[in-house]
Amino acid sequence: MKIAFCASEIFPLAKTGGLADVAGALPIALSELGIEVALFMPRYQSLEGDIQSAGISGLNLSKTTIGRNLNVYLIEHRSFSSRAGLYGNEKGDYKDNFKRFGYYSYQTLNVLEKIGFQPDIIHCHDWHTALIPVILKRLFRQKKFYTHIKTLFTIHNLAYQGLFEQAQDVNAQVKKKFFDNHEFEFYHKVNFLKAAIINSDYISTVSPAYAKEILRYEYGCGLEGVLYNRKDHLTGILNGIDYQVWNPKTDTMISVPYSAKDVLEKKTVNKEFLQREVKLPLNKKVPLFGFVGRISHQKGIDLILESFPELLKLNAQWVIQGIGNEHYYKPLKEWAKKYPDKVAVRLAFDEHLAHEIYAGADMLLMPSNYEPCGLSQMISMRYGTVPVVFKTGGLADTVIDIQHNSSKANGFMFSSYNKKDF
Repeated sequence: MKIAFCASEIFPLAKTGGLADVAGALPIALSELGIEVALFMPRYQSLEGDIQSAGISGLNLSKTTIGRNLNVYLIEHRSFSSRAGLYGNEKGDYKDNFKRFGYYSYQTLNVLEKIGFQPDIIHCHDWHTALIPVILKRLFRQKKFYTHIKTLFTIHNLAYQGLFEQAQDVNAQVKKKFFDNHEFEFYHKVNFLKAAIINSDYISTVSPAYAKEILRYEYGCGLEGVLYNRKDHLTGILNGIDYQVWNPKTDTMISVPYSAKDVLEKKTVNKEFLQREVKLPLNKKVPLFGFVGRISHQKGIDLILESFPELLKLNAQWVIQGIGNEHYYKPLKEWAKKYPDKVAVRLAFDEHLAHEIYAGADMLLMPSNYEPCGLSQMISMRYGTVPVVFKTGGLADTVIDIQHNSSKANGFMFSSYNKKDF
């Protein structure tokens, strides 16, 4: 079997979130099962390392490798290579993202025949690749090379849909063929994700619980009806983590490696290292709570801030690390300034610090108000750090609450999304 793997970010080449982790790890795992895999991603300005021309005449295409020499083909265009951010800058998302990722989608399909890679399945991830199933059906399927190719579209987070104003500067013929169509129409806007749901042969999402949740109004983000119409072609497959990357026994980013045999002793050393790193008082007996993730409403930052007056009465320490909505930066900094012996805040993307938090914290806070899958809770378990989560999506699929099953418990879970239950 051959699979073309299409994603807007792939670890370790480019990363803004969990999509990159899955896009980097899953193809390697599939390859180890004997499946032939090729990956396709835009060539961003930030890409470094051994990148070479693909050697295809008349085609702006380069390539590199990940894992055990898996080919990653990089679609070149000035709109990718001339900008520092993948999707936007400090002012917000790039206004021409629909063009950028539309071009990427078309060229990815075009490249398949040029390089002679004829996949059985094209596996697309999130709205950035949403036009691939559409363009395959409308433009490429008539060619013999593409006749039998099927598409699998994975929704990592339904809230991110590729939603745009009616594009006035799109070529009229393209606009008529694609955008002037009910498959894209969404309250007088263009919705890439909606079109992918309708046109893909099969749809998956990242946990069984989330696959059920998105059929309901509360979690459907306006697309619950579209998804319900395709529920017989929708399934939830739980994400996993890369055990080569997330392994406390071999992790070079933590102070002291450890395993299940010496976890209690060695985690204490990592805890003290983390306390030094973030300038908290050294105290191996005080509980240390960590947060690693996007600073956003979805990830539960509102609930943490609302709960801080009560939480800070506890004899505990708190380390919060991540980037995201700057609306939350000021109150987080104020708590850290007011309680420097209890709260440390690092508003930056820092892979090393993330590893140190997983290794040094006693518990991981993950009070997401919704969570399609989540990887942090799985990583924390791998490092012997107990997750504290809200009962939703992939968190409900992976965390067993101590009050529910004390013999198999691996974390703490609360069921009502409020300060008291948290």
